[in-house]
Amino acid sequence: MVTRTLNAARRRAGAPLVLLALSLAPAASLSCGGAEDPAPAPPGTSSDAAVDWTGDDRLRALLETDCVHAGAFTGDTSNVWPALVRRLSDAPSNVLRHVKLQLADAGEDAIPALDRAFAGWSEGVFDASAILNGLGALRLSDAPGARALCARYVVHSNVEIRVAAAKGLVRHAAPENYDLLHDLVFSVHPSQASTIEVLLQAMAAADAPRFQRDLAGWMRAGEHRWFWTAGLPIALESVDDRTASRFALVAAEDLPPVSAVRLLALQAADGEAEPAAELRAVLEQGTLPERSAALLTLPSIDRREWAIPVLTGASVSSERSRAASTLGPVADTPEARDALRVALNDPDRDVRLAAFAALLSVGDPVAADRALALFGGALGEIELASLALQDSWDANPGLADRVRASLLERIDEHEGDLTAAKSRLQALGLVPGRASAEALMERAARYARADGTPVTVQGLDAHRWFARAAGNAGPDARAYLAELWRAETDELRRMDLLEAAGAAQDDAATDFLFEVVEGERATEHERLLAAEWLARRGPAPRVAPTLKRAALRMEGARTRPAIDCLLWTWYR
Repeated sequence: MVTRTLNAARRRAGAPLVLLALSLAPAASLSCGGAEDPAPAPPGTSSDAAVDWTGDDRLRALLETDCVHAGAFTGDTSNVWPALVRRLSDAPSNVLRHVKLQLADAGEDAIPALDRAFAGWSEGVFDASAILNGLGALRLSDAPGARALCARYVVHSNVEIRVAAAKGLVRHAAPENYDLLHDLVFSVHPSQASTIEVLLQAMAAADAPRFQRDLAGWMRAGEHRWFWTAGLPIALESVDDRTASRFALVAAEDLPPVSAVRLLALQAADGEAEPAAELRAVLEQGTLPERSAALLTLPSIDRREWAIPVLTGASVSSERSRAASTLGPVADTPEARDALRVALNDPDRDVRLAAFAALLSVGDPVAADRALALFGGALGEIELASLALQDSWDANPGLADRVRASLLERIDEHEGDLTAAKSRLQALGLVPGRASAEALMERAARYARADGTPVTVQGLDAHRWFARAAGNAGPDARAYLAELWRAETDELRRMDLLEAAGAAQDDAATDFLFEVVEGERATEHERLLAAEWLARRGPAPRVAPTLKRAALRMEGARTRPAIDCLLWTWYR
């Protein structure tokens, strides 16, 4: 399968989920009808809700929580970093995850509070978990001050803390940390392979050329063999114009086959004819593990085009798929483009997906036309095209409009039959643009049972299902949903629109949530949901005082204790 970088997902772990995956799950047969809307509940700040929200999955946990900190929140929100840092020692897992991300996002602003907390934790025998959590936040942070804190704990007596600090230095290490890490790796018993690997990664991060020289020296001298297997792939992560010469005199006789392939790639990094020919021979004639290892080295040594014969000739589908993915960044070269176009007809779905994704990433018109045709096919073809295009719409100008028109044509052929139209309606939500959201929400009103009972789709109320699908269509689509929220009077529908417009992890969605919490239009239940999402998302210096002010405006018997509990949970 095509692998994709998911740094954004890591940075926003635990975000509200809105994506509705295409599914073959059956839905009830529905008829088209003009369902009447329930009597509108006027928006405002009244605590008397027309809906019983205690059973709603979005609010149930907030409204039913048994908060140990009863009463109005009285904490100081003028400087929230000490409060968030304290939560590293006692927060439940669902809060802790977001606390670490917010401290990381805060950068240097959070370092003083972390530094003071580390000093206190170090004096406590039972505070190892808090130190580990703090180091986890530093590992994600870009703050320059994170380096000194990680370096301080890389020599801690607790092995878990040492490893966590070393992982932080993989991100933050500088040349001045190299000697310390070098000495530490020799103090680790060879049986602790995972610890050795982390320390070697940190050494390479501190000074990659020096690490390569040391590794090559150990290998030439036949020393410290337990470093070799872990060290070679690390050396491949930072190849430069001197890498090949550093490893030129290293012999491969004593290496396992896969490690020998990695060494050969390092020796071929400068294009030297003999090792380059040997590596290409491995790609064609080696064992399956050797061929797979050789393929994985090609991006590191900037020889992606050597994957073309693998794509066109390998008998194992996983190799062809990996080769197609490897060719992605060079898919606009004639040789790679032609091979990838042929692979669009490969009998293996993963190979086709990888080829589509590679070509669409460079705006190949043949792949764009083929993808458009897939959206008119069966569910499996729609899924393949949607996956291949998810990161490449901008590289194919005009394709979104063409796909949207094609989908709507087929959707409207099944007017009133949601079972038949469902998959294409979901696919429409993956086509970026306001027009996709407008089309979905216009069709949301068409589906109702003849007897007036609520329509459900995949376990959700139909309006909520359509709103979620529309929210997947990008920032312009969510801006449109926010407009609908501002005009909607029905309480349930407003909550659906709030969920769909505010769940994305971008600045526009965050600004919308602040609008809900700070403005006069939202109900208290809407403010409560938006408040919880803001608490998880940050930025904490803005969120905390905003939520404290919002709590003072709450009057509901359930909503006021709920938002107070939210504040106690995060900022006590």
